[in-house]
Amino acid sequence: MKTDKAALLFCALLAFGPPGGQAHAATPSSRQSCEGVIALDADGQMLLTEIKKGASAWCDAYIGNDPKSAIAEQVLAQCRMGSRCLIDGLYAGHGVFYWTKIISAKRR
Repeated sequence: MKTDKAALLFCALLAFGPPGGQAHAATPSSRQSCEGVIALDADGQMLLTEIKKGASAWCDAYIGNDPKSAIAEQVLAQCRMGSRCLIDGLYAGHGVFYWTKIISAKRR
């Protein structure tokens, strides 16, 4: 019996997903609300650390492209560096995630 390679590939994709594992991709309209401490990572990128348990898997998304971006400035206007902050907004990414829009930021 001759093996149909296309059928085998189709079955493998159904069983294991596409190559590269697209399981954790987010669209620009993905919304989350996260509470954590505003900090800089080793590369100087701003993000939340010490994130409250049970939060979205992407709460540690970078806040803007750099600490001087409009999104970062919006967060820093409400929450100073090192303070606990609740951020509500939109995020996107694949592998590396970024907040794309801040709906609100409140110091806790």
